[in-house]
Amino acid sequence: MADDKDMVLSEKQYQSLYSDLDKLINQGRARAQSAMNRELMLTYWNCGKRLDDEKLTENGGYGTSIMERLARDLATDRSTLVRCQWFYRYYPGGAPTGTGLVWSMYRELITLKDEKTRRFYEKESEAKHWCHRSLNNHPLWSLKNHPPPLGGKDGKHGDKLIPGNIQGGSDDQQGQMGSDLLS
Repeated sequence: MADDKDMVLSEKQYQSLYSDLDKLINQGRARAQSAMNRELMLTYWNCGKRLDDEKLTENGGYGTSIMERLARDLATDRSTLVRCQWFYRYYPGGAPTGTGLVWSMYRELITLKDEKTRRFYEKESEAKHWCHRSLNNHPLWSLKNHPPPLGGKDGKHGDKLIPGNIQGGSDDQQGQMGSDLLS
């Protein structure tokens, strides 16, 4: 603490200034994180739409090799691209940006093939402020139904993987969302 002769503000004034600045900084960070999450969701949804427009997974093995090449060239993993496509398919009206849920939650929610179940968990997660770990620890979560595989005619093609069982990408986008949009 500075000498009293160096203080222009009283201790009470300083604490008030500190409190105001701390509040402003934290509010700004929260707004920035919210904006970043909104952009991340829009980016993933638009990527999913673009991939779905090409119907890559409906072309047998060709879609798989293209997805793998895209992932390599985009410096991401194939599973992220598949998740983007599922995100678009399950939310065809647009990326759900007003929910307060982050990408890591939607990564889990898109593993549910039943829309009613998915909406139930989406609403519960928002109302109870769950993170994806809370969702995974919910007693009924282990009973969830996974979506059907994406395209392909046999189980050998990579596009047959179920998003909830795909490894790769960042597990928690909160606080790290801007570092790599496609992870």
